Amino acid sequence: MRHAEFQLQEYFAGNFNSHQTEDFRLLATDGIRWKVYGVAPDSYLNKTYLAPEDVKLKETEAFTLSTATLDGFQAFIDRHLFRLEKQTPTLDNILLDFGDTSVLFMQAYGQLKALYEEVRHEPELATAYKEWQKFMSVAYGSFEGSGDVFVVHTYLSVFAKLIAYELLTRDPHIDDEEMRRVLDGSMFEQFQVANFVEADFYQWVTIPRYFRRLLPAFQRIAAQISDYDFARTEADILKGVYQHLIDVGTRQALGEYYTPDWLCRQVAEHFDFERTARVLDPACGSGSFLLATVRRLTQLHPDLTVEELCQQVAGIDIHPLSVQIAKTTLLLALGQERVSQARQPVHLRVYLSNSLLMPLKRADLAMFQEEFRLYIDRKPVFLPNETLNHPELFDRAVRVAEYFAVETQGSDPVSEATLTQAIAQRNPNTPAQLHDKFYDVYRELKRAKEKRHDSIWQFMLLNTYRPFFLRQQFDYVLGNPPWFTYNSVRNADYQKLLLQLAKAHGLEPKRKALMPQLEIAAIFLSHISSYLLRQGGQLAFVLPRSFLSSDQHEATRGGVAQGFRLTGIWDLQGVQPLFPVPACVLFAQAWPVLRQPPAEGLPGLSWKGRVPSGRPNATWEQVKHRLVSTDTQWFLTKKKTGSAFTTSAADHKQGENYYRSLFRQGASILPRSFYFVVTEGKQPPDWKNRIIHVHSDEENEKFGDARWKGLMQHGRINTNFLFRTALARHLIPFGLIAPAFDIASNRV
Repeated sequence: MRHAEFQLQEYFAGNFNSHQTEDFRLLATDGIRWKVYGVAPDSYLNKTYLAPEDVKLKETEAFTLSTATLDGFQAFIDRHLFRLEKQTPTLDNILLDFGDTSVLFMQAYGQLKALYEEVRHEPELATAYKEWQKFMSVAYGSFEGSGDVFVVHTYLSVFAKLIAYELLTRDPHIDDEEMRRVLDGSMFEQFQVANFVEADFYQWVTIPRYFRRLLPAFQRIAAQISDYDFARTEADILKGVYQHLIDVGTRQALGEYYTPDWLCRQVAEHFDFERTARVLDPACGSGSFLLATVRRLTQLHPDLTVEELCQQVAGIDIHPLSVQIAKTTLLLALGQERVSQARQPVHLRVYLSNSLLMPLKRADLAMFQEEFRLYIDRKPVFLPNETLNHPELFDRAVRVAEYFAVETQGSDPVSEATLTQAIAQRNPNTPAQLHDKFYDVYRELKRAKEKRHDSIWQFMLLNTYRPFFLRQQFDYVLGNPPWFTYNSVRNADYQKLLLQLAKAHGLEPKRKALMPQLEIAAIFLSHISSYLLRQGGQLAFVLPRSFLSSDQHEATRGGVAQGFRLTGIWDLQGVQPLFPVPACVLFAQAWPVLRQPPAEGLPGLSWKGRVPSGRPNATWEQVKHRLVSTDTQWFLTKKKTGSAFTTSAADHKQGENYYRSLFRQGASILPRSFYFVVTEGKQPPDWKNRIIHVHSDEENEKFGDARWKGLMQHGRINTNFLFRTALARHLIPFGLIAPAFDIASNRV
C-alpha cells in the first residue's frame, strides 16, 4: 500500500500546484483492503508549492472486504465514489467531506484565504476583523487573532448557512442569486425565519466584488451538502466540525470545553419543563443545550408550536461564530416540518453578547447610573436607562436609525424631528420622551457608513445589549460557562469589571492570593442567577470539579455567594474520557437570601464508565450501556482550611499535619519583580549562551506584595540563566500562554 500512498501524495501535490478545483477522493486498495485518506492541513496551509513528500496523509476510514463484510461494501463504495443514496449526517461523514483533512476544505480555505490577504485592509473588512478580535479576546480571556482563524470561521459560517438552507428546502441546485440571498440571509425570510442571518463579522463574503470571486467555492460546498439528508441529524454535528477546525492555522489550544450530547440530554431530562417554561443557555457555544432543551420540551409537550418554542428557548454567547452555529443547531432541532408550519416569521433568540455585561440591578443599574452607554465605531452614545423597559422600542428605533443612515449616506442628515416622528409612528405605546434619544445613534451609524466602517453596527446594537432587556425572564438556565480563571484574562478593563462583579456577589476569596484562581464560571453562576433567572428558577451548570473542594470556591459552596442556593450535585469524575480536567454538574435555584447547604446534604449522582474511544461528542444512545449513575448524598464538610463537598456526613476532624507550622505558604517565587523579567529588543534566534538585555516584568506589580512595590531591575544576563516558568496567569485549559522568564538564581 505504500506505493499507492505515494501516488496519492503525487496526485494531491500536482492538483494543489496547478490550482485545480475539481473534487476528488483519495483512496488506496489492493482489492481486499480499502483505505480512505485526508490530508493534514499543516501540509498546505500558507504554502504556494508542495512536493509529494510534503503531503501528510491521514487515514480517515478503512474497509476490509470479506464474506462477512460483503453487504456493507456497496454502501462504502457508494459513499465515497457514486453518492446515489442520500448520506446520513453523522459526524464521521461530515468530517470526511467538510473537515480539515477534506479536499473541499483545502480548496475553499485556499480561495478564502487568498482573497482575504488581498483585501484585508479594506475598511469594511478591517472593521469587522477588529471587532471580531475584540469579542474573541473576551471569549477566551486571552486571544492572539490571526487571518487564518478568521478565514476558518468564515468557512464554517458559510457551511452552517448552507446546511440550514438545505434543511428548509431540500434544493439540490442553488443558482447564483439564490446563493447570494442565502449568505446575506434574505432567502430565509421567505421560509418564515426572520433573523437566521444578520450582518455579522462574516458577511464580508457577500460584498459583490468579493462574492463573485468566491462563488465557485460556495457552489462546491452546497453541492456536497446536497448529498445529505439533514432531517436525520441526531447529534450536534456542527459542534464536532467546529472542534476539528477551530485550531487550523494556529495549532494553539484555546481552552474550549464543549459538552457532549449525552450529557446535555441527561441534564435537560433532569427537569420536567412546564409547557410555558422559558429556558436560557447564557454561554451556548454551538447550541448543544438548546438542541437538548427543544427535544425535552417537545417530548413533554408535543403540541408546542414553532412560534412558542422560539419564544421559550434562548441562547447568548460571546463567540461570534458560535452564534451562527447555534442558530443552525436550533433550526435543525426545530426541524423543517415544524418550521414550515409557522403562521408568522419566527425569531431565533440567539444573541452575540457577554452575559456578564449587564447591570447588577434594574433600579439603579449599578455601574451604569442614569444612562447606559453604547458604542458605534468606538464612539459612545448614551441612552436613558428607562429604554431598558422597552425592548421593542429599542429594536425598532435602531432599525429606523439604520434605514435613515443608509438613505442619507453621503448627503445632508435627516432632521431630528423627522427621525423622532418615524420612531413615534412605529412605537405609539412607548414613552414619547424616549423617541428623540436615538438621534445620536442615527448620526453615528451615518458617520460609520461614510467612513466605510459600517458592515456590522446594526447587528452589534441589536445583539450586544440584548441581555439588558432579559432581566428575570427565565424559569431555567442550562449551560457550560467558560472554564478559565480570573488571572488568565488579559484585558485590564474586563478584568476590572470581573473583580467588581466578584465583590458584588460575595465571591472574592477571603485570602486575596486565591483571587487569580477564581473561575469565571463562579461569576456566571451568581450573576445569571441574580439577573436572568426568575426568583425560584432553576439552574444547572457543567463546571470543573474544583468547585467541590478548592478554596477559591468556598463562597460558592458555603452559601456566601449571592443570587442562588445549591440544590444538587452530579460528580462526573468517574466518566472517561470526558474533559481534560475532572468535572461536575451543580444544580441551583435562584434565591434572594444567603443560605448554606442543609445539614442533611444535597441529593445527587455519581457517574462512572467509559465512553467510546474517539467519540467525545457521543449521543446517549451510544453511551447508555457504558455509563452507570449512583444516587449520592453530598455533605458540606468543614475543614481547617475551608470546606469541601464529600459523600460522608462525618466531621472529618483530623490532627494537624506535623509540617503545617513550618510553612508560611505554598510553592512560590518572591519577590516576583526581582526574579521575573522580559527581554528587550528583538528576541534571539536561540537561547544558548547569549548575552541579552532584560528588565523586570511590570505585570507582576499588579499582584505583588506591598513590600516589593517599585523593586525593579534592568541589565544584561546570560541566557543560560533564564528559564520559562508558568504562573497562574499563563495557564489555560490545554496549554500555556507565553510562560514568563525567571532568573535561575532562585533555583536550589
